[in-house]
Amino acid sequence: MRIQFTFILTLFCLLATAQVTFGDKKIFGFAYEICVDIEYPTITEVIAGSPAYFAGLKVNDKLLAINNQSLKNLPLETVVTIFSSAPSQNNSLQLETVEGNQHTKLLGKAAFIAAAYYGHNCTIFLNERNQPLTVADQHCLTPNADCYNGFGYYVYDSTQAFYGYYENGDRLSGFYYYVQDNKACYYLGEFVNNDFSGTGILRYTSVEQEDLIYTGEFLNGQANGQGIVTNLDGSLAYSGGYKDWQYYGYGKRIFADGTIAEGEWINGVLQNSQTTQTVAIIDNSGYTAEEIAQADQMRKVGLTEEEIRKYFNYINTPPTNPYPTDGSNTTKSALDEYEELLVTFNNETGLRLLESFDVSFSKYQVGSCFTNCSEYRRNIYLIVEDNLKNLIISPLVLSNSILDSNNNFPFDFLENNSGYTLYYNNMITESVTTGCSYQWRLISDDADLHYARVLVFTNK
Repeated sequence: MRIQFTFILTLFCLLATAQVTFGDKKIFGFAYEICVDIEYPTITEVIAGSPAYFAGLKVNDKLLAINNQSLKNLPLETVVTIFSSAPSQNNSLQLETVEGNQHTKLLGKAAFIAAAYYGHNCTIFLNERNQPLTVADQHCLTPNADCYNGFGYYVYDSTQAFYGYYENGDRLSGFYYYVQDNKACYYLGEFVNNDFSGTGILRYTSVEQEDLIYTGEFLNGQANGQGIVTNLDGSLAYSGGYKDWQYYGYGKRIFADGTIAEGEWINGVLQNSQTTQTVAIIDNSGYTAEEIAQADQMRKVGLTEEEIRKYFNYINTPPTNPYPTDGSNTTKSALDEYEELLVTFNNETGLRLLESFDVSFSKYQVGSCFTNCSEYRRNIYLIVEDNLKNLIISPLVLSNSILDSNNNFPFDFLENNSGYTLYYNNMITESVTTGCSYQWRLISDDADLHYARVLVFTNK
């Protein structure tokens, strides 16, 4: 059995169109795996530009010890804890090459900023001054790339770096990072003559020293066309037209005190015929990043802050007992019949029912489910009523980000039968390990309460 773990790749649950993330902790920048027939963890990847990269760690090096603590025959959970709890600087890592030579490397950890762009994971490691890591006379950091044509990672100096596509040495599209007034800024998008041109996302510091994010159209390095500016908390600051970074055409500006200026703009000036109004200041306190985006959509359709707050309080409340206590619910009996069929089928293949549980969900209530995985084979079934409006089955938390060998999570459609839809997930022995778990959710556009059943079979 082989178990693989990485200090960086599990952080890349990003959409290529819009998302950039800062690392919330410092990391070494290498991945490793543990195999039952090898005594020590083995390096499987070294991330370009990371502390591990500059320290000279290589793929297939065996990790013998860190800070004089042996890693021989340790389980995954212990190794993860050892590396995670290592100090930020001056770690002594003892390694063995494939030729059997032993050597020691001194390395620290670094913060990072990362983006996903057209299938590429673009990760730029930063020092304590938010500057990209580099060394003298080493600028093109992507293995087997010249950073002149094609895709590569290039560090220009201590204030700027680029991860993306080049043509004749010019930037075409990708992730550009720079330091402005000692602050971390970035641009993710398209270029013409090395200027921001096309569509993109820019985090910048305004002349008023506000940290903002612009998403929209660029021309010759300037905001030109339609765009949206948000504060770092996700609240809207401006939406509308631009001409050379000045408001132009129709647009709406929301000031910090809640005042709205909306109408036609020319060269950054709202025309006299337009009026302003005052609204309540947006309160995103206590919301997750996903909830902030949802709340903004709700505001656009006219919901008040009080209504939005009530909505999130409601959907975050654990579902109640799904069935009436008097036994009158016909859905339960129908699910019981379906369960009997699946038990019979799986018993014939040598699998027994490990657990069975029900969840309720609706338009306003999220059904949260929790299932464990192990080194044993698991067949997981989800039974849901047919004809639900916009049913969504999505992962909420994937502990250790471990999927099955075919990356089959969430569930694949299997069949329809007697008014129910059956989804299926087969977790194979070779790629899951003890100590991981899946938490996922169900939600539908139907306002009525609906029920689903989860069945977990195992060969244990």
